[in-house]
Amino acid sequence: YRKLCRLVADVDEWGQVFIINMLTKYARTQFVCPDPLLLDTKKQKDTKKKSFYESDEEGEEKGEETTSNEMDQDYRLLLRSTLPLLQSRNNAVVMAVASLYFYLAPTVEATKIGKALVRLLRANREVQFVALTNIASMACQRPSLFEPQIAEFFVSSSDPEFVRELKLDILTSIANESNIGRILREFKDYVKSEDKVFVTATIQAIGRCASNIPEVTESC
Repeated sequence: YRKLCRLVADVDEWGQVFIINMLTKYARTQFVCPDPLLLDTKKQKDTKKKSFYESDEEGEEKGEETTSNEMDQDYRLLLRSTLPLLQSRNNAVVMAVASLYFYLAPTVEATKIGKALVRLLRANREVQFVALTNIASMACQRPSLFEPQIAEFFVSSSDPEFVRELKLDILTSIANESNIGRILREFKDYVKSEDKVFVTATIQAIGRCASNIPEVTESC
């Protein structure tokens, strides 16, 4: 495990994708999550497992005491070793690291994947679709990761239909009390579009925002 963490930056790009995906699966099953926010209330009681490198006795003593401020050194090694690869020129490598950080990194550190994934939106349509699909999925579970990049998800007149739909889903997911005013102003412009399908999707998005944020129900 440690050897792979240290070598991942030196192998070829497709080897990096394979190793990162493998290490992600490994870490998700063999380490205690350092951030309680990543666990739902139900799982948090059932998943207090000892670190893979601890003995049974050490696990019993430390398992219940693990907090968001404590992180296994090998867990930290994985995050530290893969972080530079967010700057990779290979889109698949960036997606693999983003996925690793999404599932494993504490909230404060996971926000680093936002800029990297947004950068992929400037690539060709195929890559753009994959990136937006993944962002939409991630935003449903951890919306705070993409709130700083909110403007990147505003719909442009040149966006194809699939991009518009995905951006609406993302905006709906990351909407909260602090940014809902800005999002609703965008939506009001969208409903003036001549594209009836897009207008319908926008109205549905406004309805979801109203349902999720009671404070703006009346204004919606």
